Amino acid sequence: MNDYISKPIHEKELQHLLSKYLAERKALLDSLQSAMHCVDFPFLYDMVMGNGAFLKNIINQFLKQFPGEMEELGMVVRKRNKSQIAKLSHHIQSTVSVLGRKSPFFKQLEYVEHMANNNSTPDEIITAYARLEELNQLLMQDINRLLEANL
Repeated sequence: MNDYISKPIHEKELQHLLSKYLAERKALLDSLQSAMHCVDFPFLYDMVMGNGAFLKNIINQFLKQFPGEMEELGMVVRKRNKSQIAKLSHHIQSTVSVLGRKSPFFKQLEYVEHMANNNSTPDEIITAYARLEELNQLLMQDINRLLEANL
């Protein structure tokens, strides 16, 4: 409970309190959106219909799967196995899609897959993967912000 209105309830008083708390909520959401680098926050927030507990559940499920997938992708990149790089890059896109397909991370993941499927050299793929790793750091920062937010 954040506030109190005594009876009889006056419409203007209720409207004032609702406006106050809705404005605080909007400021929080705007702040989160502007801080995101690799999460399409409007997409994610819309997908969970504004339910903070559901959002955190999705993120926790994501965290159970994603780090292992990225570790495996790193191993096949170091082995320069182009077919496995393409396969894993494509697979990870499904995992990451819950965070939005318009994010820089998702786009770079698609790029790594594209390079592995085409005539790119292993060194070019390694360079693309290095950029993906940089974006992964930003993605994990975004994830931590979302987990810490009081949604």
